[in-house]
Amino acid sequence: MREEPCHGVHQQRPAARTGAFAADAGDIDQASCLDAARAAVGNGTHVGRYRTRALAVGDRFYEDFMRRYVTLVVLLLVAACCHVSSAAASGVAATAPTSGGSWVGTWSAAANGGVSATGYAGYTIRNLVHTSIGGERVRVKLSNTFGTKPVLFAHTTVGLQRVPGSAAIAPGTLRDVTFGGQRAVTIPAGTELYSDPVDLPLADAANLFVTTYTPDPSGPVTYHNLGMATSFYATDGTDHAGDLAAGGLPSKTQSWHYVTEVDVEPGGSKAGAVVTLGDSITDGDQSTPDANRRWPDRLAARLSASHGAAGRFGVLNAGIAGNRVLLDGAGPRATARLDRDVLQRAGARTVIVLEGINDILQGQHDPNQIIAGLREIADRAHAAGLRVLGGTITPFGGWGSYGADKEAARENVNSWIRSSGVFDAVVDFDAALRDPADPHRMLPRYDSGDHLHPGDAGYQTTQTMADAIDLRALGRPAPVQPTPPARPERSLSVGVGPEQAVTIAEPPGHRALDLARDRPRSRHGPRQLYRHLRRRTSTACVRRAKPGALRTARSHTGHAGARYDGGRDAPCHCHGRLFLEIQARGYRGSRQVVRKYLAALRAGTAGPVRADIPSPRKTTSWIRRPRETLTESQDERLLQVRLACPDITRACDLARAFAYMVRHQRGYLLLAWIRRAEQDAPKPMKSFAGFLRQDLDAVTAGLTLPWSSGVVAGHVNRVKTLKRAMYGRASFALLRAGVLTQP
Repeated sequence: MREEPCHGVHQQRPAARTGAFAADAGDIDQASCLDAARAAVGNGTHVGRYRTRALAVGDRFYEDFMRRYVTLVVLLLVAACCHVSSAAASGVAATAPTSGGSWVGTWSAAANGGVSATGYAGYTIRNLVHTSIGGERVRVKLSNTFGTKPVLFAHTTVGLQRVPGSAAIAPGTLRDVTFGGQRAVTIPAGTELYSDPVDLPLADAANLFVTTYTPDPSGPVTYHNLGMATSFYATDGTDHAGDLAAGGLPSKTQSWHYVTEVDVEPGGSKAGAVVTLGDSITDGDQSTPDANRRWPDRLAARLSASHGAAGRFGVLNAGIAGNRVLLDGAGPRATARLDRDVLQRAGARTVIVLEGINDILQGQHDPNQIIAGLREIADRAHAAGLRVLGGTITPFGGWGSYGADKEAARENVNSWIRSSGVFDAVVDFDAALRDPADPHRMLPRYDSGDHLHPGDAGYQTTQTMADAIDLRALGRPAPVQPTPPARPERSLSVGVGPEQAVTIAEPPGHRALDLARDRPRSRHGPRQLYRHLRRRTSTACVRRAKPGALRTARSHTGHAGARYDGGRDAPCHCHGRLFLEIQARGYRGSRQVVRKYLAALRAGTAGPVRADIPSPRKTTSWIRRPRETLTESQDERLLQVRLACPDITRACDLARAFAYMVRHQRGYLLLAWIRRAEQDAPKPMKSFAGFLRQDLDAVTAGLTLPWSSGVVAGHVNRVKTLKRAMYGRASFALLRAGVLTQP
């Protein structure tokens, strides 16, 4: 079991660009609506008796418009999702991997490769893991991700360490681990597998042993090489997994083998996990072994000691020494392992990203390439519903390959991280560690000596890495809902790729293809939902005016109202002169429209000046499209709508997360999406999530597996269309010919 040495290496999102969605351009807010109302009726003595009524109209206009606009956008999004979920539900029933439910990660290690070409036949390995959050029950994940052959785990146990530095297990804590009710389990190459729940209460910051016995030869052993914790093993071919004493496991290793995740079932009503995605600095290189002094360990200690919601977060370390954003090498590149090491972790709510230093050190001097990789990570994590915190790259002046070009690349990437607004918050690790007298270098008392990795002081000392994180930026843990205890009567576990295993289940008394027929349906389809809402929505709030109307040109309406009132110049009440002025400013409407508008101003009946707000359909189309396909103008206008409407912001995030699941077949994320929607989504989307929960197995299968009855349904619909089009026109023979010859 030799391991080769591996050398690796502001609070809220920055304010968005804003303007004024009133006379010229900008945000949709109440102030602009009221200002528009004032502009529409003027401020002079001509309409003094109508002023109070006009302001009240503006106030009511804002409240009524925003309520109806938000409802329409959300329902359109739900209608779009309904179409996708209905098609998905027509697949085969399946249960997602057990990463959802009531489980929250308490420890993890990112597998970075395989060791030993023939496997560890006859080895008993006792892996020592340090938990971050406690719970009532525990489960483990065993991995054969980098294996080339199936691995037989004949016996697996968990138990608490008796004393530090010993392989002995505390009496009364040893538990056998089962998989599908069986003690032995074979995990295919390229897959991972969760165990059954184990009744073993755990406290925060506990030392837990996960022991495996593998009797047979296999391919490469999946492992994490830089464990910084002493585990134990035996090679005598005897099963020591059930030993309480330490004598049977005399050998030591600083790596973790096979085990990649430990989850708990927390006792509280809310819990979540923070995943730290990084390289050797996150992995704790140069920290003291067996002392748990990595910066994620310090973060876990801060969270455990805090009061309130932050105390219910676990911390999952996804650091790999030498890892890069763009290229494989020391483990898969960060963009390639994001799903397995971050998005699929149980209870993941937030990810802190600290990557890029190895890309710079090992030849990637173009900061734009690194920035593109970090943006991809942030976008995919956001699409999965996670908060994303960006960490600045730490200084490395004095490292052997340090140079001016590499320092320039680091500074450019850090500048983008701080100012881009891509991340929900920024953790300035660079500012926490750098020497004020020489910002290119680490402060000497934080430096481990190699000028790249911090030592214990840099990882753990107050005001350094772990303490640079504002706990409020991590968000809030999610409600914990117990997983239903019922199991399918008939099931078949199949490996569908290196990232997951899916259980295809057939509920008693049902055939798989009957699920689509039996699923609950809404009374309204997408078209009916839209028509129903249009009947209930004020046409003044939704419909766009004719192109020639003065009220469609915001700047012209504002100018006309200001000239009528006088402003800095003499009042202008002549519609002819006013028409020539606004025509010179680009107005293309008729003179009659200007005359009628001035008459309305005189009578005090002019409506408020409405902002150039995109229609609900247009806003919905922007939300549904991938962000990279939007023009800069469309992205800016969507941002303004999101800033003005918190409900639309939540609906937008949920819709994009749902679209991500559909495009990339990430069915295992569905349960977490439903819970998030039920927690804080607008009412129509909550109802949609409720319908998905009622048909969870079928929809999950449709979002996971490549099989679907949609093709058959399409042919049936085509036949029906042909039949209806030929009523009273031809015989069955012609219908038959039309069906057979139709491409």
